Amino acid sequence: MGDRRVSDARDRLDSIPTILADRDVIEEYAALTAACRLNGHALQDKIHTADRRVAACAIAKGLPLFSRDGIYADAPRLRLV
Repeated sequence: MGDRRVSDARDRLDSIPTILADRDVIEEYAALTAACRLNGHALQDKIHTADRRVAACAIAKGLPLFSRDGIYADAPRLRLV
């Protein structure tokens, strides 16, 4: 039963679209980090590194971010839904 559960979990994960950390995402991450530091946005803080990565993926791919997390409010170039 354990092997089947692992297999099912892998199948579900494989069916979810993901955004790879390509050049566009990396460049947007650097630009977002710099902009947040310049503007004093809390997203610049080390504790929000993963949040910046998520935001950079959305910005780089021209996608809105679906989130209620207040850390994203007024983040440079980020569209929220």
